[in-house]
Amino acid sequence: MPRLNEDQRNRAIGQLETGVSISEVARRFQMQRRIICNIWQRFQQRGVTTDLPRSARSRITTHAEDRFIQLQHMRNRFLTAQSTAKNFQGPRNISPDTPLDVYAKSHSIPIGQP
Repeated sequence: MPRLNEDQRNRAIGQLETGVSISEVARRFQMQRRIICNIWQRFQQRGVTTDLPRSARSRITTHAEDRFIQLQHMRNRFLTAQSTAKNFQGPRNISPDTPLDVYAKSHSIPIGQP
């Protein structure tokens, strides 16, 4: 579900201030009611609709590399995460946890650890 941009958040707040219900605003923006409720609460507490800065951990592998790791483990389900990390042919080294994380996100067959 896409996030609301600044303008959309301001329009939602404007509609709420004019008396439109949270459920109706959520329907108009095709968002979950809880999202509109959170925006409204944030506006009432802080007076602004801007998002707080978020710290994002940089990605170690690209989406294509993630897909490659998934395919490797789908083809050979006895492949360990440690051997995948050791044999990874990317521009940087990856830890044995990376294949586990990639595979856990895909909800596929679990891979073993040595």
